[in-house]
Amino acid sequence: MKRRAALWALLVICVFFLCWTLVLLFQALQKIDFRLSSSFSAPAIAVVLLSLTLLLIGVVINEAIYQLRRETLRNGFIATRIAWLVGLVASNASAMSVAATSSPTIATPISTSVSPIAAVSVLAHIERRRREQIRTRSEPGPLTDTEMEQLREIRKAAARINHPSVLNLPIPNDHTCHELLRAVDRVAPSTILKPDCTIEAKWIVEVKVFGYPMVVSNNGAVAEFRKKRALELITWLSLNRNRSRRSAARTAMWDIDISDSAFATVVSDMRRALRDLDATHDLNEWAPTTYSDDLPLSPLVVTDADCLRIAHRRFSNSNGRDCAELVRVLKGIRDVPFAGTTYSWADLDGTTTRLIISAVEVCSDVARVACEQHNKELLSIAVSAGLRVLPGCEELLEIQDQYLALSYNRRVKSDFHRNA
Repeated sequence: MKRRAALWALLVICVFFLCWTLVLLFQALQKIDFRLSSSFSAPAIAVVLLSLTLLLIGVVINEAIYQLRRETLRNGFIATRIAWLVGLVASNASAMSVAATSSPTIATPISTSVSPIAAVSVLAHIERRRREQIRTRSEPGPLTDTEMEQLREIRKAAARINHPSVLNLPIPNDHTCHELLRAVDRVAPSTILKPDCTIEAKWIVEVKVFGYPMVVSNNGAVAEFRKKRALELITWLSLNRNRSRRSAARTAMWDIDISDSAFATVVSDMRRALRDLDATHDLNEWAPTTYSDDLPLSPLVVTDADCLRIAHRRFSNSNGRDCAELVRVLKGIRDVPFAGTTYSWADLDGTTTRLIISAVEVCSDVARVACEQHNKELLSIAVSAGLRVLPGCEELLEIQDQYLALSYNRRVKSDFHRNA
């Protein structure tokens, strides 16, 4: 009887162990990025180990049931199967550690040897360089995932100083810092300056980034977010479609390691706000649920920067005749990008710089065409929009002065001929 009771106890333990392994297997499957060409990623290895564990547990359960049906028990059966379970527990512990590893698409963080004062000095240099790039119209290239991770570590180190007052210190003699600063100076390739042709023509939701971020539907309704991070997340996703992943968003937006549940709450609030804005599309259409690191955003969501580039392209292709959409977008430019926010990622990774340069170039081109066509209204709209994005822009003010001078000369000549 004692041996049969032990056999029943073994069977119960096996069933419990089976359920636990199934939970771990489900968690490991969620971490697999099915886009990767290699099948030997960390979550994939965990799935293989857990699948083998399930198979062996099934064998133990089957043999235990068979032994219960027999009148006599085989000697050493329980001890052998307990040894099996001990080995399976060790296997599961290894699988848990593998499944808990970070996504293979994100590089490991840089060394935390950089002091807080040195980190503040690096950030100050980056901000000065971004302002210089705006002045010289040198559009910076986007940072890679590794560089964004390095930038995050620099921000974490700088956050240890509550009131930084060491902004004029020299750049620290650290290889990683110098590599990051060289990346900041990297010029964007010509392909990044072209309009994004993948943007949906019949968009439904527009994320306004010129000024305080707003999410507006095509019928004028404004989305309401319960969490500010949800508004920041949709802003980041709409501007970073080429790397719209959970890990990349968390690296850019948070200087600390937030829990999966906290990030999931932000994503849920973003989806809810989009659904409330337009109930004709379900949640999966706005931000489809994935079981990988991907966090895609629907092409029905665009930014006013996208609309500006596309409208400008139509304006140029029509030789300045198709300007209705361009005028709408220019009038919708309210302020400098992300005004009134504390989106440090936007200033440091060059997003703000690229948006300002792009908008000013469009406004300058439209102002020149309007000047040539003697279209005073379009000129005023373009110059006003450009000055809202970059107050005191000398190029726009010069174009405006040229138009006023031409208008004055034409008026003088007209009066002269009339009097003659």
